[in-house]
Amino acid sequence: VYAWGRNDCGQCGFLGRIGEVRQDFQVGVAATPESYSPVLVDSLPPARHVTLYAGSYHSLALLDGILYGWGLNTERSADPRSESSLVLKPA
Repeated sequence: VYAWGRNDCGQCGFLGRIGEVRQDFQVGVAATPESYSPVLVDSLPPARHVTLYAGSYHSLALLDGILYGWGLNTERSADPRSESSLVLKPA
């Protein structure tokens, strides 16, 4: 799975790996700026069947029947099991 675009909430899944890292004091984590070219989301496992959803602030991937989410999680939209406001890598 590859992602690109705005990444201020980690919604692309490549937090802290490309470009210049900046501190986001609102949520207290380092966030990578946007990417204008595709970047591999290497924390996801390989899969034969892939369905993706890209929201403004979070993303979801259904890989071989297993759901992964990452990005802004204030409404638990990225990971309902986590109480964190951000899910920084697919979980």
